[in-house]
Amino acid sequence: MPPAGAPSTRALGVSGRIAAYFQAAQITPLLGLLALLLGAFAVAVTPREEEPQINGTMANVLIAFPGAAVREVEQMAGVEHVMSESHPGLAVVTVQFKVGVPRPEALLGRHLAAVKEVTDYQACAGAAAPINFNGLVRQYDRRASAHLGDLQVNLVDKHLRSTPSHAIAMRERPALQAIGQCFGANVRVVEVPPGPPVLAPIVAEIHGPDAAGRMQVARAVRGVFERRGGVVDVDESSIAAAPRTVLQVDRRRAAQLGVAPQDVVHTLHAGLAGEAVSYLHDGSKYPAAATLQLPGEQHGNLEALLQLRVRSAAGKLVPVSELVTPSNTLREQPAYHKDLLPVSYVVADMAGAVDSPLYGMFAMRAGLAALPVPGGGTLQERFITPPTDPYRAYTLKWDDEWQITCETFRDMGAAYAVGLVLIYLLVVARTTHFAHWPGRRAAAGVFHQCRARQPGG
Repeated sequence: MPPAGAPSTRALGVSGRIAAYFQAAQITPLLGLLALLLGAFAVAVTPREEEPQINGTMANVLIAFPGAAVREVEQMAGVEHVMSESHPGLAVVTVQFKVGVPRPEALLGRHLAAVKEVTDYQACAGAAAPINFNGLVRQYDRRASAHLGDLQVNLVDKHLRSTPSHAIAMRERPALQAIGQCFGANVRVVEVPPGPPVLAPIVAEIHGPDAAGRMQVARAVRGVFERRGGVVDVDESSIAAAPRTVLQVDRRRAAQLGVAPQDVVHTLHAGLAGEAVSYLHDGSKYPAAATLQLPGEQHGNLEALLQLRVRSAAGKLVPVSELVTPSNTLREQPAYHKDLLPVSYVVADMAGAVDSPLYGMFAMRAGLAALPVPGGGTLQERFITPPTDPYRAYTLKWDDEWQITCETFRDMGAAYAVGLVLIYLLVVARTTHFAHWPGRRAAAGVFHQCRARQPGG
């Protein structure tokens, strides 16, 4: 029997009578709550497939492993999936050394391992680190030189620590930079940005007529950055002066000894970079390469490189020292261009009581205005657009976070202005015709009253 007060179920079927019974029963809310709890319990305990068969877009990350054979890569312990990711709680320590200085990544890693919030870190020395979202703009994939290195630091989950990642980076920055200074290195602590990636929070572009003048102005600007309190991680696009030895092949001497110049170049390349002279077939899927190369400790030894021998056409082994002429020079400075214009960069970050880069940027304007420039005159300053004639005078143009801030507020202001105009038009169109706007009718009424008071009106 249905409960008292329930509607008549004579004209209903079996399902209708059941629904009518539960609609009037007092136990129905309890049954609904019980079903909800059982559903939540089933979702929590039901196993999920780790890799469901979903046809999704994927990307392959290719990382160079110099000196490793294919079999060594396949047999790396603990490697199941290789991926590159960027997530909250991740900080990247960028290390840039002077050319020829030993890399202190071991001391930096030992210090980071002692930090309680650090779970692990990955070191990349002499080779580019896996590219991430922040590295797209910073061009991390091009840093594959012997004087560059990265330490990618992973922190514990943010729910398991009381200190945010930004505070940890600010706390450990002085100690990491002190370790780098002992080895002549410049250590920069880079955090995963919460917004669009930039080259640095504070970026000064130096435009000018010639490269030497731009470098001189950039180093003067760097001095102003370094003297300003709270400005950290100061760096510039030029590199320190480093010696460079060029081996020029003596073509006449090589022809007399019956040695082809390309054989000399090939031998030097094999000594430094290595060359696979044969392959070992041991039953594995891929053959292992037998590589001939000078030992790592002799890569900087010019005498060991010149003692390599090249076989002549007569079968005689000729030392490389008899076929080349060494000449000492300096490494070439990197050349940067933006919008087809030559430019030099000075970058920095803010840390301390005032953490906004805009305050530090405006605080340094007075010191930058007093800097002398080559050829006389003063350093011009621009905030939004690049100089119209970059080859006439030296100009400093602020970029990155300042540029993004200006463009964002400009676009948002224009969008809000258009929105207000549209809202006004909609309100006018909804209430009355624009010609009969209440304010206009009131003004028209006052005008008619004034005409009525005039004599003869």
